[in-house]
Amino acid sequence: MTHAQPSSDGCVEPPEVITALKDLYIVSSALAQRGAYAQNILEAQWRTMAQRAQEAKIRPEDLVGETFIIASNKARVLHDVIERYLQQSGVDITPDHGVDNLAMAMSLVASTRGLALMPEYANNLLPWSVVSRPLEGDAPTVDLVIGYSRSNTSPVLKLFLSRAEELSAPFTTRSS
Repeated sequence: MTHAQPSSDGCVEPPEVITALKDLYIVSSALAQRGAYAQNILEAQWRTMAQRAQEAKIRPEDLVGETFIIASNKARVLHDVIERYLQQSGVDITPDHGVDNLAMAMSLVASTRGLALMPEYANNLLPWSVVSRPLEGDAPTVDLVIGYSRSNTSPVLKLFLSRAEELSAPFTTRSS
């Protein structure tokens, strides 16, 4: 897609051709009449386009050539899972930035217009300026566990562990 840049007199000049799917600016029909490329879109078409965009899935090869942000070596497990996923997907990506936490990742995605693979729970934390899309096919996962010291005799810990065991029972297969 292309974008239009306002000139010094406020008119929108026809855009230069840039990398596909980078930017799209919505302009009023008045600005479009003054030189911007425009296409009228009916409200029903906008709704359909928005719905399709929300349902769009990202293929690993779509990441190639984009500013890529990856978990740093401090988040070693996540870093390794992402690298393994990219390797198994057959894409060769050299990360542009390494981040230590989700807040740093979201900030860099927003400021660089880059891409990052983040845990699904990050969707609940995203600012309006960062959009999330699911990966096509089997997305990489990281197993989460509860870590604790067996020497800790806290009643709160014992209650928590018993409740966690109750919750996980339907998902756990036990050999007899």
